[in-house]
Amino acid sequence: MMDWIQLLGTPAVTTALSALTALGGVALGARLTSRRERWTAKRDAYAAVVSGFQQTRLAYRRMELWFRSRLPTSNAEALRRDMEQQFAPEIRAARELLYGAVAVARLILNAGAVAVLDQYEKEDAEAAEREGLFEGLAARRQAMEQAMDKIIVVARADLKIRGLTAAGEQNNP
Repeated sequence: MMDWIQLLGTPAVTTALSALTALGGVALGARLTSRRERWTAKRDAYAAVVSGFQQTRLAYRRMELWFRSRLPTSNAEALRRDMEQQFAPEIRAARELLYGAVAVARLILNAGAVAVLDQYEKEDAEAAEREGLFEGLAARRQAMEQAMDKIIVVARADLKIRGLTAAGEQNNP
């Protein structure tokens, strides 16, 4: 009977062990690549949502400042039309960017992120129905800022990003 050590040294066993080792390496590499790709897709989805929130928030903020600088007015309807004419393209583009990012995020991100987006959409719809143009703009911007803050917290937890200061620098490398 052949000794185990001698058996392991035979070409057939050596070839089989080499093949199994290579196959295990390929499987491990594929799993790590898949995990990295999923992480990158989630990171990109979070970044697109935050970017969409930021663009839209800034557009609303500019509208608010423009509106505030023209108050008081004797003709609120004319002021509303002027504001719409000046800011409609910017708002439309920013909101389309945000809506596209949210649509993708719903497919990729976790339930916590989707819950934040659902809550934002509800609050935004309620703010749009508010009495008073300026009040509605302020409420929509506020809903957006709160959602952006919440989605950043969810993103950091989901992506396992820890130790960031307010300036975005690592404090615990």
